[in-house]
Amino acid sequence: MSETNQTEERSTFVSITAWVFIVFSGLATAVTALQNILVHTVFKDREVTGLNETAPPLFAFMNEHISLYFLGLFLLSLSMLIASIGLLKRKNWARLASIALLVLAITSQIGGMAVQFAVFSSMRAEFASQPDAFNMDTILIAILGFNTLLAIGIVVLFAWFIKRLLSAKIAAEFVQAPAISPETHGED
Repeated sequence: MSETNQTEERSTFVSITAWVFIVFSGLATAVTALQNILVHTVFKDREVTGLNETAPPLFAFMNEHISLYFLGLFLLSLSMLIASIGLLKRKNWARLASIALLVLAITSQIGGMAVQFAVFSSMRAEFASQPDAFNMDTILIAILGFNTLLAIGIVVLFAWFIKRLLSAKIAAEFVQAPAISPETHGED
């Protein structure tokens, strides 16, 4: 296959997807790198006073392992950046890694919504137990509704990316052509 034919077979979908993921994961990598510097320098050996005694178990756990959390975010962002560059170069490992990272992102969105429902229900109970407290139900429901719609949109979008990246037409772009050996390449 000649270089021009190989270039013509490249889909716009993969190129645009790769560039979008490069931009967003590149920004995320830069931000999470700065967050890691901040967590490991400014907040080193500091914890939020009294948080672990009064906070729900999830927040107490996050406070105790905050540096691991931010390191994980950095590694995920960096992984997506590397996979996105590989996707642009039509590397099959990058296509599979991108799909795996998108599945992880979908799982994270669903898990995050479950956590939000649990946290918001406890917040509603906390506000309701306070005498003369402002009724926060409408605000909390509006926030939860918006977050739910956003999560559904992200899940649907990422599922569509996965479906497209798994399609036979797109997968064919990532198949490596066999190397032409001197014996099979006859001279005309």
